[in-house]
Amino acid sequence: MSIDKPESKMALRKKKSPARPPRTVNDIPDKLLELILLNLTSPVVIIRAAAACRRWRRVLTSIPFLSRLLQRHPHPVAGHYHPQPPSGSCSSPQFVPSSQEISVDRRRFSLDFLPAGGGKSWRLVDSRSSLLLLARKKGGWMRHCFPDLVVCEPLTRFYRLVPRPPEMKRHECLGVFLKVYGNNMPEPNFCVTCVLYESYTGVSGDVGAVRVCVFGWGRRGVRRWRVGPRAAIAAGLHLSVHGKDALQFVGCAVHASFWWVRDENPQRRRLICAHSTAQVSLFVLPEHISRLCVDTSGFRVVDGNDDKVRIVCLEGAYLKVFSRSYWNHGDNDWVLEKQVNFVMATCGLLPGQKECLGNVGAKIVMVSGRCVMLGSEEAEMCLISIELETMRIERFRIGSKRPAAAYPYQLPWPPRFHSCLCQCKWRGKGPCYENCTC
Repeated sequence: MSIDKPESKMALRKKKSPARPPRTVNDIPDKLLELILLNLTSPVVIIRAAAACRRWRRVLTSIPFLSRLLQRHPHPVAGHYHPQPPSGSCSSPQFVPSSQEISVDRRRFSLDFLPAGGGKSWRLVDSRSSLLLLARKKGGWMRHCFPDLVVCEPLTRFYRLVPRPPEMKRHECLGVFLKVYGNNMPEPNFCVTCVLYESYTGVSGDVGAVRVCVFGWGRRGVRRWRVGPRAAIAAGLHLSVHGKDALQFVGCAVHASFWWVRDENPQRRRLICAHSTAQVSLFVLPEHISRLCVDTSGFRVVDGNDDKVRIVCLEGAYLKVFSRSYWNHGDNDWVLEKQVNFVMATCGLLPGQKECLGNVGAKIVMVSGRCVMLGSEEAEMCLISIELETMRIERFRIGSKRPAAAYPYQLPWPPRFHSCLCQCKWRGKGPCYENCTC
């Protein structure tokens, strides 16, 4: 006769426990939830998701999630700012939406909030991400000196005046550039680079050197100017320039601006790199590239939004793209990345002509982002644009005027918004500038 063993207490509990409820969205682990939220592309949808609950808000505001979101979805371009024409010196930069199908309130992108008379008193010099860099309008010889600068964000109506360094206010300014490191609250993280020409004293003739000044965060969390050494003194380089007219701006890439020293003697032609660290260096070009770099109509430096420096050159009927890592310092690291025969590719673009551009009079007219515009002396008012990413060629007419530089404006991405206006309990004191996770 078999005797049944008494069941344990754990077995009795399992029998009495009710069935598990169905799974909900709250049971999804954080890693899987991040993969789902990474597919959100609209800023409005992201705001709604952050307002759903504290857990979603915590995931959406984490730094690893925001960095992955930036890599997957680029900044959406709302439109372009067009600088005022020379004839209309009292006008403000005009904002043109990127798509006419989308209704945009242009008053939100107005620059009337700027000090000293609004946008009419400033001229647009550069743009990065959602920030604009403007310089104060001046007359006479003062327009060539160190400018008064302001950095602004039209949507949030934020602006920050950039004071001039007293010791550099009389130096001749070659160019001013903006660099953005991230969209941080309550104030964006940016730096301003100013390239100056400093003439030598006691030397016959107009001989000088390039100098770089950088405005950014310094010690003790205070923004200040850092003035770099002269290009002829830095690292023992002999980069004296015979007049500022010998310097030509050829483009920006990575963290630097590039200047071409033109001269009748090919041995004196050099490519100077002005870094955002207030340093100046010499970019060495191999012989097969340097012989193509005569002036800005035949080559330009293009920014590819990565860590590579790209040079676009014209050689006969071909447009060639050479690239090299920004961090390498050798002249043998340049590689031919892409090339296209624009003479053959433009056949049939103009009715009644075999080719749109000839291989003799072709020249680079303008570079906007990764798009290169070519023109010729014969068809001066007809240009072709080449997208370097896909090497796609398009033709368009520009009328009776040359195309002017347009500065893209990108929406703040990831979107920034206030989800809590009360005192923050998690940070200890002060209002919540970011999404509140308390």
